[in-house]
Amino acid sequence: IDPDAPKARVEYMLRDSRAKALLTDEKTLEKNLGLEDVLPVLAVEKIQENRIVNPSPVNSIHNLAYIIYTSGSTGWPKGVAINYSSFLNYINWSNEFYFSNTPHTALPLFAPIAYDMSITTLFSPILRGSYITIYPEGDIGANLKAIFDPSSGIKALKSTPSHIDLLAALNIKETAIEQIIIGGEALHARHIRTL
Repeated sequence: IDPDAPKARVEYMLRDSRAKALLTDEKTLEKNLGLEDVLPVLAVEKIQENRIVNPSPVNSIHNLAYIIYTSGSTGWPKGVAINYSSFLNYINWSNEFYFSNTPHTALPLFAPIAYDMSITTLFSPILRGSYITIYPEGDIGANLKAIFDPSSGIKALKSTPSHIDLLAALNIKETAIEQIIIGGEALHARHIRTL
């Protein structure tokens, strides 16, 4: 859950998902303490301080891995439950389809991890033996400019048509990017012309 999301949205997602607890870090703990009437709020650092042994694994491939929520542009967000086998199936498919299962292509993480495009960006490189280049949160335009700079070493990225609209305004003339995986929104002819 994006810690900067509106409190009503966060509360809705926690109730809708039937979450048992909210794990956060000490930096965002204060902001989330108001959610304690919904469920327990725990700082990961405190759990680590008190941990004696790792818990035994209790999940199977058929258990829930995560719930991803829509943007809520048509009302309240809708959650989609993803189990581990579906998650692995998607990552394995994307690694084969986009990258031929080779470790040569890293991906940049330049948008908040609450976005669904971050699933590919975070897990695809790791499961192929590659790496992720993490850009600071904030100015997506500045991040895109850095990613598209020929000296960045980035050759591929997962993006949305909205990001392509930003690219058009950046007036980039040269790049080392060879592959862009686009999704999440409607793709129009102007996006293809920009690329």
